[in-house]
Amino acid sequence: MFQTHQVNSHNDADGSNKTVPRVPLGRPVLRQWELTAESSKYEKSIAAPSDHDLVLMWTIWGTLLSILSLILLVIFLAVLSSKKARRNSFNLYLLFMIGPNMYYSSQCAITCAWNAILGHYQSSPMCLYQSWYLIFGSGANSWMIAVIAYELHRLLRFSRRRQRYFPPRRARVVTVSLLVYAWVAFLAFWGVLSFPWLPHDTNAQNGAFCIPIETNRRGSQITGWLLFLPLLIMIPFAYTLVVIADVVWNKLLPQRGAARVLAVYFFRLAGLYALTWAPTFVVLYAVRDQGPWVTWGWGTISHLHGLLAALVALWKPDIAQAFRSFVSCRADHGCRGCVCATVNSSTMESSDDQLEPTSTHHGQDDEDGTTCNLSSMGDSATFSMKASSSSSFRRLSPLPSVLAIIEEADGLEP
Repeated sequence: MFQTHQVNSHNDADGSNKTVPRVPLGRPVLRQWELTAESSKYEKSIAAPSDHDLVLMWTIWGTLLSILSLILLVIFLAVLSSKKARRNSFNLYLLFMIGPNMYYSSQCAITCAWNAILGHYQSSPMCLYQSWYLIFGSGANSWMIAVIAYELHRLLRFSRRRQRYFPPRRARVVTVSLLVYAWVAFLAFWGVLSFPWLPHDTNAQNGAFCIPIETNRRGSQITGWLLFLPLLIMIPFAYTLVVIADVVWNKLLPQRGAARVLAVYFFRLAGLYALTWAPTFVVLYAVRDQGPWVTWGWGTISHLHGLLAALVALWKPDIAQAFRSFVSCRADHGCRGCVCATVNSSTMESSDDQLEPTSTHHGQDDEDGTTCNLSSMGDSATFSMKASSSSSFRRLSPLPSVLAIIEEADGLEP
């Protein structure tokens, strides 16, 4: 049984009043083999498998999500370090969509690893925090896809009417994305509260991970399906489906060109969300007799959304180019990404006056030095690095100056 610091009363369907813990601390309140035919939906939701199964679930999640977080971080930094990629407003939207995925994946990896080491769910505060970041991550994905769908719809409409389309300024992208973050953070905070009129309690789903769970209180299911879930994912997802239907029905998708590439790319992201998160929410909130491993399996698929979205991102040409440049240490503008620099073996120092622009060499070795081919926005420039035969290369920081990014995003045309 979980040791608890707080209990809430819930009315079962037969009108009886049972007192069950609200959040876990230590051990599960109920095990799978303790369920009976009369067990309520809430009891089926919190009933945990054996400790061995829980540790196995947490170990797999911790390993998988650690790898996923690293992949997302590399793609995030690749786009951020590429001036060409981040100039595109839609790529900024992509960054704001990757951010929540990276955040909740890394936090869940830490939580699961910690639980696996302890052999049980660690604490009530962690349960509340996990509920918050899981709801925040899933809701932010859904609303960001809807925001992107809105802008894509405008783009395709303007393109169909042969009107000039002006992408949103980067300052507007940042503002809208932060408003989305604030909204889903507010919704996620509901799981931390314990007001009796709220449609759910936060507890460990089958003892494995914490989310707001539908209770036995009268009206809990109705309130959850008509208030909480619509505000979190159903409204933005429905809007995205309407946009896709309008694009298909009115044949707004061009046969070729950049607009088609962009639209197909982001609609693929919407499709991935539908195939991963939507069934997970149905399993968690509509079906209750599937067993802990089925719930765990759909939870794993929902976590894979971040990885699949990252891989789909690499199909977008400018993102793919930014990724290749980042991992191979090739800058795309003015040595502000990964930079090749020479280091004298005797002094281990490099000097700015060692970089001299040339116009005749493109990535070829010079007699008295080496060259690093740097390109930006289709224009290429080559810098010949004067170095002695004992010189070697070192990599400088792949991240651009934060101040430079802020200056670019403030009041400049996208």
